[in-house]
Amino acid sequence: MLFKQLKQKIDHILENTKTNLDLIKQQDIQSKQMYSKIIESIENLSNNIIDLQNNYNYITTKLTNLENTTQEYNKELINIREKLYRLDWEPNQNIKQRLQNIASMETAEFIIKNMNSVPALNVTLNILDLAFSKCTIEGLIIEFGVYSGRTVNHIANLTNETVYGFDSFEGLPEDWRSGFEKGTFKTNCLPNVNKNVQLIKGLFNDTLPIFLNEHKEICSLIHIDCDLYSSTKCIFDNLKDKIVSGTIIVFDEYFNYPGWQEGEYKAFYEFINETNLKFEYIGYVEISEQVAVKIL
Repeated sequence: MLFKQLKQKIDHILENTKTNLDLIKQQDIQSKQMYSKIIESIENLSNNIIDLQNNYNYITTKLTNLENTTQEYNKELINIREKLYRLDWEPNQNIKQRLQNIASMETAEFIIKNMNSVPALNVTLNILDLAFSKCTIEGLIIEFGVYSGRTVNHIANLTNETVYGFDSFEGLPEDWRSGFEKGTFKTNCLPNVNKNVQLIKGLFNDTLPIFLNEHKEICSLIHIDCDLYSSTKCIFDNLKDKIVSGTIIVFDEYFNYPGWQEGEYKAFYEFINETNLKFEYIGYVEISEQVAVKIL
């Protein structure tokens, strides 16, 4: 009897053990299946990442090729324009006009590369209106190259502040370009100017140091209408500490004439390279030579 009871208990224990082992086995199978699914998901994710990387590389390559193609097209367009100019050449054609055509083409290419989204104006005085509207800082308002007083009076009409006009009134101090020799723009008397205009007669190199010793303000608006590289360089050499973020500079002969790269344009870029200042173009006159910039 005792043996029979003992056997029953052992059988019961064995049965429970078997049941538990079956449960463990099932759980192990489920765990393995879940593990397999996780591994499969990770592998799929990894493959998707690889596909995305390949697609990104493909798109990047396409964009690079497109950019290179665009640059090649632009070069080809420039070559075509140059060839058309040569084909259009006539032996007896006016050379002066030909030089202006070339300067205009160079100017157009410069605009495309550097100021394609900048407002193009068709009235010369409008560049001064635009420049004045962009002034955000208080300071000196100066014009270099007054001549008849037309532009300095126009600026003076836009403000109640004093506008300082610098000019020797003896004309160009040296030859500029064909048709503009030394002495061009000489006047026999000072021009009539608005009440808020103060004229300062003399060469820039003589008058500017004295003026700046008496005026410590920064520059708000500068109108450069002195034509020559040397005169423009003199202005920047003297005003470099007065030209700050927010200063507006208007050039009257920046581009669009034969040799423009050696004039006001050159003096300005030398100044920018020397001071490491940043700037943006804010407007130009499409039928003439005027350009406005803002120091950033």
